[in-house]
Amino acid sequence: MPWFFRKLCLIFAAMKHLSLLVFSLALLAAAQSCATSRKQSARPETPVVRTPDDGLYAPYTLIIYYEEPGGHASLTKAVRKYKAEIIYDYKNFNAMAIRIPTGTDIHAAIDYFQKTDGVLSVSRDRIMHLH
Repeated sequence: MPWFFRKLCLIFAAMKHLSLLVFSLALLAAAQSCATSRKQSARPETPVVRTPDDGLYAPYTLIIYYEEPGGHASLTKAVRKYKAEIIYDYKNFNAMAIRIPTGTDIHAAIDYFQKTDGVLSVSRDRIMHLH
């Protein structure tokens, strides 16, 4: 075997080990980056309220289910009268997500909307974390 061929084989072997080292470092850096971003995204965006049953709830949001016909119209009227805001209207489920005015007692709001014609149920907006 000629001497230049032996030297060429040694150079290729060294490059193989170097590329493996660079790939390992890149993989380690990517893993650290994912772990850091996961911790940052775990913080809740909205304020939450912890209740005695250890549930987490949005402090001023209610989910209200209504019956048709007529439930949507009477609930919309009640929301306007209560000075609440419709966050989302779930037309497929006959439900609404509403935000009551800040500082309003959530239990009083639940009682108010349960007495509205056509309303089937009123519940707090529960926050669930999937890990």
